[in-house]
Amino acid sequence: MSKKKRIEPTIDLINLPPHYTQASMEPIDYIMSNELNFCEGNIVKYLTRHPFKGTPMQDLLKCRYYLNKLISELEDEYRYNHLKEDTKCKAHKQN
Repeated sequence: MSKKKRIEPTIDLINLPPHYTQASMEPIDYIMSNELNFCEGNIVKYLTRHPFKGTPMQDLLKCRYYLNKLISELEDEYRYNHLKEDTKCKAHKQN
């Protein structure tokens, strides 16, 4: 008696990974349509997939890593702009 070979359905992990196709829109489509930068895109990607890939804590920690990078950049920009404004004010007062 010969055993029938069981054919498993194939999952396309490259083009249609299940951890990205659970939502109504794939993260890549959202990222590109909103022209997000690298850090913003990764935040969307990891936040969207965290309940589906099997590594929720790792994905949320990656999300936090990129969010912290964005916050740090904005803080640096704010400090630079604030310092520049202070310098302008001091120069104006001296004239």
